[in-house]
Amino acid sequence: MGVDVTLAVATVSFLSGALGAVAGVLIGLNYDAIQPYMGESMMLRGFAVIVLGGVGDVRGALVAGLILGLLETLTAGYIASSLKDAIGFALLVLTLWTRPTACSAARRSSARDARAFSDFFFTYQTLIYALGINGLLA
Repeated sequence: MGVDVTLAVATVSFLSGALGAVAGVLIGLNYDAIQPYMGESMMLRGFAVIVLGGVGDVRGALVAGLILGLLETLTAGYIASSLKDAIGFALLVLTLWTRPTACSAARRSSARDARAFSDFFFTYQTLIYALGINGLLA
């Protein structure tokens, strides 16, 4: 009687993997090539939306996605279309600088905040080098 939790977890895991595979194939068909790093810009946007909206908060993610899309569109239309991808990264950096506990609901101690900032800065440097935007490190 009730919901079989093991079956529900297995079904959801299978469906999410299958939908991810279908999305990867469709994105590869859209770009006419399948490469290991073809989803990096979408991953950065998704991560920025999750951090900006809050982990587990669907309404926050919806609002953050709308804000990010609006800012990217305005940037591409009025400033330069080459800066469109940098907007998601800039929002991510600003959110983590102003709200370092954005990914968790519990308040961290100051020592953990310092470690979190150190981890964030290492991730920031890694993303900058991976994306080839070395001018932002200066």
